[in-house]
Amino acid sequence: MRTDDQPGRTSHAVALDVRGLSVDISLRLGTVRAVDNVDLCARKGETLAVLGESGCGKSLTAKAITGLLDPGVRVSSGQVRLDGADLLTMNPKQRRTVAGHKLGIVFQDALTVLNPVYTVGSQIDEVFRIHEGVSRREAKTRSIELMERVGIEDAARRYHAYPHQFSGGMRQRIVIAIAVALKPSVLIADEATTALDVVVQAQIMDLLRELRSEFNMAVVLITHDLALVAKEADEVVVMYAGNVVEKGRVTDVLRHPQNPYTRALLEAALPAKASRERPFASIPGGPPDLDSIPRGCVFKDRCGFAQQVCADERPVLRLVAAGHACACHFVNGD
Repeated sequence: MRTDDQPGRTSHAVALDVRGLSVDISLRLGTVRAVDNVDLCARKGETLAVLGESGCGKSLTAKAITGLLDPGVRVSSGQVRLDGADLLTMNPKQRRTVAGHKLGIVFQDALTVLNPVYTVGSQIDEVFRIHEGVSRREAKTRSIELMERVGIEDAARRYHAYPHQFSGGMRQRIVIAIAVALKPSVLIADEATTALDVVVQAQIMDLLRELRSEFNMAVVLITHDLALVAKEADEVVVMYAGNVVEKGRVTDVLRHPQNPYTRALLEAALPAKASRERPFASIPGGPPDLDSIPRGCVFKDRCGFAQQVCADERPVLRLVAAGHACACHFVNGD
């Protein structure tokens, strides 16, 4: 039985169920495993955070789910079930149809998503016209309503504006409007507020929270920001070197972290008062290169508690409490 399926889980319906997802990258000297046997479960009306440092496989996992992998990168195994249908078994046309209606994604940089030579209104219109076949008049009406819903003032006039005529926060609202236009079951926000100042970041997260409730969506929040996870998430998956090292309800994981990597992240993000004798905490080194991931525990080279078994054997996720799982040799699981 998977750790997601254990007693103590929320009763909210599952919207996205990822099982055993592995992603390989083809390089000149061979193939490397970038995401290794990842399980995650996002539930309607809740936010699942995928947490970890840069280079830990978070965004690659999101790209594999959405079918946006670059050439030379492929899903080697696993299932990605969206409202019960496995996206990985569909042909490209089927996947585009299902994902277009049921899966939205918001990236970090809105300028890479929005086409600079088209008005924002026409780009929102396109969603309704392609997926629902509505008339230009109806698409425009719905686009303006949606712009108003995501907080664009004077939407009827700004419908005709171009992306460069909006601030960064307003552009991100336009991208969110496009992502939620068809009221998807799942919205993936990949570092969606990282480039914004803290005030705008808070406004965007307020908007996502409102839309999640209004549309009963599952939100998957890809981030390295622990404060954001603590405030916004219901559940959290902690990734390191392409592996899930800890997962559970956010209150359990952040209050009682079991994996040394999770504890190190918390200590670095929420340090005690520093002094000359006791400087701020940090995690030594960095995540391993994809072609040199340790055979045993992926975190062993940066872990102060590592022993020989950590070099010899890869720890598996096991329950440490109801709904709380950890991959570490020195955790007493249930």
